[in-house]
Amino acid sequence: MLVKLKDVTYLVNDRRERRSDDVNHFVSTENLLSDRRGVSFPASTSPKSKYVHAYTKGDILISNIRPYFKKIWKATFDGTRSADVLCFRSSAKELSQDYLYVLLESESFFNYVTKTAKGTKMPRGDKSAILEFEFNLPSLKIQKEISHQIISIEKKIRLNEQINDNLLELINSIYSARQSSDAKKEKIHISDLFDTSSTTYRINEHSNEFVWHFSIPNFDQQRYPTIDSVKDIKSNKIIVKPFSVLVSKLNPTTRRIWAPSTDSFNKYSKVCSTEFVSISGNDITEQATIFAITRSDDFMKYLSSKATGSTNSRQRVKPIDIYSYTLPISKSTLSQIQKQLALLLQKLQSNQDEIITLIKLKQELLFKYF
Repeated sequence: MLVKLKDVTYLVNDRRERRSDDVNHFVSTENLLSDRRGVSFPASTSPKSKYVHAYTKGDILISNIRPYFKKIWKATFDGTRSADVLCFRSSAKELSQDYLYVLLESESFFNYVTKTAKGTKMPRGDKSAILEFEFNLPSLKIQKEISHQIISIEKKIRLNEQINDNLLELINSIYSARQSSDAKKEKIHISDLFDTSSTTYRINEHSNEFVWHFSIPNFDQQRYPTIDSVKDIKSNKIIVKPFSVLVSKLNPTTRRIWAPSTDSFNKYSKVCSTEFVSISGNDITEQATIFAITRSDDFMKYLSSKATGSTNSRQRVKPIDIYSYTLPISKSTLSQIQKQLALLLQKLQSNQDEIITLIKLKQELLFKYF
């Protein structure tokens, strides 16, 4: 049965008085994550007005600015939201809230909202047009089957992401616990222990090839490279060596440290943006050691102190400063924790591979059903 959103759904416009704890559950266009990845709390801003827009557990929140970013989240608790975040709720017993959620995640819905949006520089969804979106409404039984498949995959993705967050904390904890101010007297630099040389990948010599592309946007989006045609790449890149760690030179206040799995990216060459500095080890234990060093708070603080540039959006660190970092841990102490770090990094890499597999499966199901 073909129906329109306006027949079975409504846009929630609930408001209430602002409370002091709203900052923890405030949803804006800024902390909703692109490509259907949910939300990140807390938001960098919070409402200041006496009355605020509210949402309740189960509501579906979608950023109405630049809808092509596909920012959507199904609320797991009550909270408040920006006026630029739309709030959807089923108004008919024939439409389950879970099915409405996976429908609104679909490519067909976001394409429709983008096509009917108003404005060019910062397009906004047209609320009236959105409610005219037409779709097939199956029986509640089929709705449950479809939504259960997709939501189950999402839960597994979120679980893996949480596990990886815990693994990162554990890596940092193990490394930080062995740091010592006395170790810096040894003056051991990153370049003393690991390979800091790089090889340029010249795109004019490989125009008919494809590559695994480790770019800044790919790191920010899903910590995973894309397979790109060299013809679509505009500038030379750096070849990613086995057991390497990529350290971003750009905006060092943002922690962009990437340790690609050597076994996961085959068939094509692996290249990275020149905004990364590559540091390589000889095996997984050395890769894990580099990863722990470069993710540490001490290293990030050091990078920030070496940044040049007048604005936060374009600050950079020179490669020589990265290579010259003095380790706050002795070489012998590093050797004692390398195996632990390697096991944790391997689990982290394996989980990330599974997350990407699950994301692809979810996208296939969304395409199949909608």
